[in-house]
Amino acid sequence: DYALARATTFAGQLQKEKLIPQELLSRAFQQVWGRTPTEAELTQAVKFVGGPFTSEAAKIEPEKLVDFCHVLLNSSEFIYLD
Repeated sequence: DYALARATTFAGQLQKEKLIPQELLSRAFQQVWGRTPTEAELTQAVKFVGGPFTSEAAKIEPEKLVDFCHVLLNSSEFIYLD
């Protein structure tokens, strides 16, 4: 429940930034993992949230963004230090 609540809050903060979907997902990677996603990671993220998006005005559904943020926050890259 705690992780899901944090993911919901994080997704809400991301949505306020009014970015196109690819930029929004890239920003999420940067904020959680501290690095820019690889091309493959970004492609998989776009598919995960329902893309590819063909319009600059496209929006990610809020529930899908929460799910994506939940995945990032529960990933081993976020939890463990090298």
